Amino acid sequence: MATVTLLRVKLAGNWANNTLADIRFGNIPIGSPITVPQCNVWVNYPPGTSLYFTSSGNFFDFLNGTFIGQCPSMLSPGTAKSNAQATIYTGYGQAYVKYNVVL
Repeated sequence: MATVTLLRVKLAGNWANNTLADIRFGNIPIGSPITVPQCNVWVNYPPGTSLYFTSSGNFFDFLNGTFIGQCPSMLSPGTAKSNAQATIYTGYGQAYVKYNVVL
């Protein structure tokens, strides 16, 4: 059992300005989508953008409600992490997510 908290997100590649970053744990939303005004700029998530999880899974990225990519490495509820980074690969480029996992 653990809690993942999203800290910030950055988009790199061919994303449009003011893209809504909709990062999920599998198909489960972690807070609300956040607007990223331009590529290659870190945007902070609001405090408490967290999700409690009990089984391993991946970060997924959705655009307009449609799945567009996932992080190849899985999160485990048995491993604490601080200021870790995940990379989600999509047809638009990459979404970089900084996060914490607290047991």
